[in-house]
Amino acid sequence: MTEDLSIISTDGYSAKEWQQKSSGKHRIYVKGAAGEVGWFDIKKGEFINSEKAKELFGLVSEESAKVTLVSQSGFKIHLGNITPMKESGPRDRLKEAVEKMTTMKIDGTRVEINLGPTVELKMNGKSHWAKANLTVGADNVKDIEGLYDIVSEMASAMLDLEINRLSER
Repeated sequence: MTEDLSIISTDGYSAKEWQQKSSGKHRIYVKGAAGEVGWFDIKKGEFINSEKAKELFGLVSEESAKVTLVSQSGFKIHLGNITPMKESGPRDRLKEAVEKMTTMKIDGTRVEINLGPTVELKMNGKSHWAKANLTVGADNVKDIEGLYDIVSEMASAMLDLEINRLSER
């Protein structure tokens, strides 16, 4: 597909064609509402997701397309979300993690929440600290990796809540 392309985008997505004749690179860069998504490599026929992307993109059906590439001959390539992202805020994530922890049926579990400096935020030229450390002690744990994942998600959600709280001041 080396001919001129028409690019059709929907739902707040945009795409730009880029071609470097000396190297033969030919790409379509895609941006979404949340920022950079990645690029479609025309020569390889594959979508490369950006490390910064908050969603996974790839080849999809016409109905699911957020970006459609149309060649002059009428050939179409449809790009869109290949795995829908679950939209949940930090409060929802914290509740889900706590629910998971209560279903683990661990004897002798205690949770201590200790706040300490974790992330520095620069707002209006001033430094602010978001704090969210979490310590969990448990006896007789059969699934330590599962417990770690739950506690990690709790701490991450708490940190996001602290960042939101500081941002609203």
